Amino acid sequence: MRYFEHVLVSLAMAPVDRDLLRYARLIREMGEGRTHCSFVHVLPPADLVAQGSGPVLSLSDARAALSETVVEEIGPSAAHDVKVIAGHLVDALLTEAAEEGTDLIMVGHRRDAKGRRTFSRRLAIKAPCSVWMVPEGSAPRITGVLAAVDMSLPSAQALSLATLVASRAKAAKCTVLHVQSPSELGLDGVERDSAEKALERFLSPLDLHGVTVTTRIEESGSVSGPTNAIVDELGLDLVVVGTRGRSPSAATLLGSESEHVLVESKVPVLITKEPGARIGLVRALLDRDFQPRYRTRFG
Repeated sequence: MRYFEHVLVSLAMAPVDRDLLRYARLIREMGEGRTHCSFVHVLPPADLVAQGSGPVLSLSDARAALSETVVEEIGPSAAHDVKVIAGHLVDALLTEAAEEGTDLIMVGHRRDAKGRRTFSRRLAIKAPCSVWMVPEGSAPRITGVLAAVDMSLPSAQALSLATLVASRAKAAKCTVLHVQSPSELGLDGVERDSAEKALERFLSPLDLHGVTVTTRIEESGSVSGPTNAIVDELGLDLVVVGTRGRSPSAATLLGSESEHVLVESKVPVLITKEPGARIGLVRALLDRDFQPRYRTRFG
């Protein structure tokens, strides 16, 4: 599991940019000199601009304005990494990410934005890499991480990356949450003991990067509810969840537990996508003692 090396930071030319840039600076610093950030703003395509009646912002003017903000928050060395392109927002960012070999896209979310974080959701659905959503007002710190797992390969990869991030951030807390579907009588002692042992086996082959984790098993019809409750209870400030691959079809993420976590979280959310698998991760999935019992909840 590698830390992020090529990060694309999507800027909106809005107040949320400053919070996002401060957070991106933290992520870059955690890369220990190996993380490169590109700062990208997408202007509307020419045909839409021609139909409008408002003032027109040129590429050069937009780049100058963005460069000033980036330099103030990141430093002078970042000025040459600012890029302004034209096109349809999501498609332009995905094209840029693919061409640059990006392994993380960072986006901000305005408090006054309408809808259910549609932009972040669309990116998470289609992106060829992980997506980190940072709500406006998020402090540039990572002191406690929650990784939601369903004992699938994507969630195993998400947990390994979550502990890598926690290790780089020197976070004091890393909590692993597994949510069981509710039953009429609730989990009895035998069922809870079985679930705890299964989760322990799931964790055993994973690279946790020297981070001590605590586990929580909750019974609920959704993952987002227990996730938000534990974040509030423990004062955590990052949620990590995995999703399967990428697809132009919204069915890949839309309606899944990953989407609900992304939409409802009050703290930054890292949606992970990791191609390939280590032998330890594969082994975790092949454990016949728990594999038949658990239905994939994410992705």
